[in-house]
Amino acid sequence: MSIVVNYFTCQQPIKVDYRIYEDDLDKSLITVVTKSVQPHPDFQKACLAVYDMVRRFCEFDKLTENIIGDLNIYETDGEQSLKVVESNAEWNKLIVPQKISFPTSDKKGTGIKINFIFKVQDFGGEIKMVTPTYWDADLTFEEKTQIEVMKQEAFAYAHQNKQAQTELEFKVLHDTDQGAD
Repeated sequence: MSIVVNYFTCQQPIKVDYRIYEDDLDKSLITVVTKSVQPHPDFQKACLAVYDMVRRFCEFDKLTENIIGDLNIYETDGEQSLKVVESNAEWNKLIVPQKISFPTSDKKGTGIKINFIFKVQDFGGEIKMVTPTYWDADLTFEEKTQIEVMKQEAFAYAHQNKQAQTELEFKVLHDTDQGAD
């Protein structure tokens, strides 16, 4: 059996499009699941990699490096690295992921394309944007790993009903509550 996740949306309700291929069948089970249940923290954590990918794919990181490099020519590397991290956090506030797609190609392998909203701070508006499709050859080993984890978590959420833990109430037992035999 093989599983292919085609895409998932990031806002509630979350929609996950996936296929399950049985080894002995040519046809797949086509499934699109829409849920309003809070995703499991593992799924949320896996999706954090999207911010780094958007910044890299749209070259926001290069823009940051150029700005920081121009403003801080005389700073040490440690201070400059801290400014890059702070700047990335600011970029992340402007990025609102909408849909993560995983196209496939016989020649290029698996890819990723991210639809997102870019908040324009100065104008109080939003721009809908889409990253270029990055294929296997364009991705780092870490990004490929993060993509596989995202797919696994999306499938677990949609198909296996993996969701956030509910608040559990435990009865506190005292010596007198245990009962005497």
